[in-house]
Amino acid sequence: MTVCVCLLVHGSRDYFAVADEAISSILDHSRFDIFAALGTEGRLRSRSSRLHRKALDTAKSGTGRPYRFLLKFNALQRCLEEMSHDHIILMDADVVLTTDLAEADLETVLGEAAIGMVVQPRVRGGQTGPAELYDHYLRHAHALIVPDRAAPDTESFRYFNSGVVVARREALMQLVDWALSDIAAKRGRHEFGGHMVADQDYFQVWANVLRPWECGELPWSWNHCEHWDDGFPRDGTVFAHFSNFCNGPAATTGRRMRTLRRADDGRLWPFAAWLGRIRAVR
Repeated sequence: MTVCVCLLVHGSRDYFAVADEAISSILDHSRFDIFAALGTEGRLRSRSSRLHRKALDTAKSGTGRPYRFLLKFNALQRCLEEMSHDHIILMDADVVLTTDLAEADLETVLGEAAIGMVVQPRVRGGQTGPAELYDHYLRHAHALIVPDRAAPDTESFRYFNSGVVVARREALMQLVDWALSDIAAKRGRHEFGGHMVADQDYFQVWANVLRPWECGELPWSWNHCEHWDDGFPRDGTVFAHFSNFCNGPAATTGRRMRTLRRADDGRLWPFAAWLGRIRAVR
């Protein structure tokens, strides 16, 4: 097998509960292996020979809110050290695979790119669109991580969401090495007032400034979320992302993930099945 899905699971026990749904979706809909980097706050119920668990020392991550998320690079480092797969999918614990997926699908969706992510176009329910996301990037990620580098212009800038990252092994190794080195050099300096600079910001800088030629845009369906897409969940979704903007899983997240991951095999809720028929008619 040449595809491995990497997840970081730590913090609230709620993350372990939704991670079980995420892992089940990968086991149900693919033949991919799974590498789960785990904190000590909870445990996974999932069992499979394809699931590889690794304890992660979260105490080394530093203090403050950003370091809970920057640990994703430590998880990726361990994954790359211990697994030999050609392709890695970094997936948040609150993401669910909703349909069958094979390695050939990754090759197709990446094309010539080495790393692929979905572009987040906006934040629904407010005034946050492309211009505001660009300004946010300049004032936080760019200002902290690469203040000495020229910023991307508005035409070329892409605001990627790192809830799902599809990558070729060699390219990801280079990104992870750079990110961990920079994080270590800036220890204690990853917050601007109420805003944090975390894993997604490092992906933004890599994709827009350091290696834009290596990074491609994935279709919306590879990271579909109600916070930036209309009509959630849409037909054709590959990965559904139940982001709660860093606030932890909601009480309904696990149930909603379970519904979507089972939709393809006829175990959909009666209401959800009825809604799907209505949408099909429309």
